[in-house]
Amino acid sequence: SNLADVGDDWEAEFSLTCMFSHLKYVEIREVEGCDNEFSFLRFLFKNSTVLEKVNLFFRST
Repeated sequence: SNLADVGDDWEAEFSLTCMFSHLKYVEIREVEGCDNEFSFLRFLFKNSTVLEKVNLFFRST
């Protein structure tokens, strides 16, 4: 599913902070740079206390 299609309800689905307390690596492909993607990244950075590496691959035009 496309993050842009989810709307503002995605944060409610990710209320389990336990999952984020173990997350060390994230890879996201086909990033478009929309507001919802940046909101998700802010949420991810705020709640992923042991995050070490993030790879973002932007959609080519």
